[in-house]
Amino acid sequence: MAYAILGDTNKMIAYRLGLSTSRVSLLLRKLGLRTRAQLVKTIREFQALH
Repeated sequence: MAYAILGDTNKMIAYRLGLSTSRVSLLLRKLGLRTRAQLVKTIREFQALH
């Protein structure tokens, strides 16, 4: 998630973590997120609660 929040592409995240780009996309979808914007919004909302 941190790499995505920093603006890395799925391809770059996959490279850094040793995963395929499709696996990165799948993991984001499993979190219930369709877009990076949703990810950033969710993280910010979570941080605001704590």
